[in-house]
Amino acid sequence: MKKSIKRLKGFLCLALVLVVFTACGTTGSDEKKGDSTKNNVTKEKSNAEDKTDAQEEKTDAEEKTVSYPKDKLKIIVSGGAGGGMDINARTIAKYLEKVMGATIIVENRPGAGGIVGATEYLVEEANSDTIIVLPSLVNAVAPLYTNVPYKGDDFVPVIGLNQEVNAIFANPKKTGIETFEDLVEYSKEHVVKFGSGGPGTYNFLAQDALYKMADIQAETVPHKSGAEGLTNVLGGHTDITLAPARIAKDYVENGDLKPLFVFSQQPYDLYEGVDPVPTIMSKGYDVQYEGYVYIATRKGTDQEIIDYLYDCINKVYQNEEFKAELVHLNINNSNGKEVNEYMTSRIEDAKKFYEIANPSE
Repeated sequence: MKKSIKRLKGFLCLALVLVVFTACGTTGSDEKKGDSTKNNVTKEKSNAEDKTDAQEEKTDAEEKTVSYPKDKLKIIVSGGAGGGMDINARTIAKYLEKVMGATIIVENRPGAGGIVGATEYLVEEANSDTIIVLPSLVNAVAPLYTNVPYKGDDFVPVIGLNQEVNAIFANPKKTGIETFEDLVEYSKEHVVKFGSGGPGTYNFLAQDALYKMADIQAETVPHKSGAEGLTNVLGGHTDITLAPARIAKDYVENGDLKPLFVFSQQPYDLYEGVDPVPTIMSKGYDVQYEGYVYIATRKGTDQEIIDYLYDCINKVYQNEEFKAELVHLNINNSNGKEVNEYMTSRIEDAKKFYEIANPSE
């Protein structure tokens, strides 16, 4: 009996050992399986991330369908350093480098209202790594006053840059002029001195034509920039001047200058605490003049390069940081065809104004 009990105890101990051993083995196996599963998930996640990065790199590479620029991209500004075109071009270049993945250089070629820069750009060939920023007057007005060595189609528009609303400003404290009607009355006893870029510039031509249409006796006092023109009016050196509406904002809102009218189709209402500025068209004179600047490349450039440039620059225009940096810039992202259509209308307007201002020629 005692032997049977001993045997039974032996079997129980053996069974207990087997159970413990089996349990430990199973736990170890589960832990190993868990570790293996965890490692597989981590590995799969890592592979997925690597695949996503590769896809993104592939997408970026696929977006660039042309080999351009071959080296560095150069942007020629047909205006002086520190001017509106220069500041805008350099800001574009800063963001465009990130979009294109290329080094971008900005060079100034000022002189004769953009004619110097446009003329020097003629040395570039089709598909050049150099593009140019041009004001509309280069093609619309300059050829009316002088023999220029280029034709309009020597430049192929890529994209618009900006479009300015222009206004005529007076200093009431110096002249008493606060409206267009005041200007007409003032001219009956005075020869009106008006600020402009001088003969050969659009801001001269538009004013010259208007004042002749309105029988206003006037002569121009040339200046180098719209800002200088405003300073001349503030100091009483000129009676009125034409300048972009936006750059006179502080002077208008503090009462130092009075905008008489704008050359656009709609009244200008962006001055705080100031009544909307009327259009000259509302006074019965069909004279429109908006400052217009665009970016162009050389005649004969492949369309795929033009399209690529347009896409890259337009991405810059849509960048929120870029828009915040040039918050007052009235961006115009017209494509090449639209720029051409706009320039055609401006050229026709310029010819009309020239005939009005120079009836005997």
